[in-house]
Amino acid sequence: MLDDLQAQLIAENASTKIRILGINADGLESGNPTIITNCTIPWLQDTDVANVWGAWGGQQLRLHILDTFNIRRAIWNHTASPLAIANDTNWNALKALLKQASALKRLLTGLAR
Repeated sequence: MLDDLQAQLIAENASTKIRILGINADGLESGNPTIITNCTIPWLQDTDVANVWGAWGGQQLRLHILDTFNIRRAIWNHTASPLAIANDTNWNALKALLKQASALKRLLTGLAR
């Protein structure tokens, strides 16, 4: 579903800076082949050294929404708010959060000038 959301965001605005990607926790590498089957969004593998999953408090089915400055603006919980079908209530709410984070980046950049 996140692949489809990314495609829709790009279709709506080809110059969008919004990018969705996944990160797998260190030690769970064996699941990567299954996860990336038919997946078009980038899929990253965390390592013990980088420890991104731990530093961000990663949990399964959580989407951390960052702005361009890598400031976390929201966390989307796929368990509580699943994306069942394209353009449903949760889909549109998540898309709005992504767009808000992107717009905030533009606003902050404009203020810094």
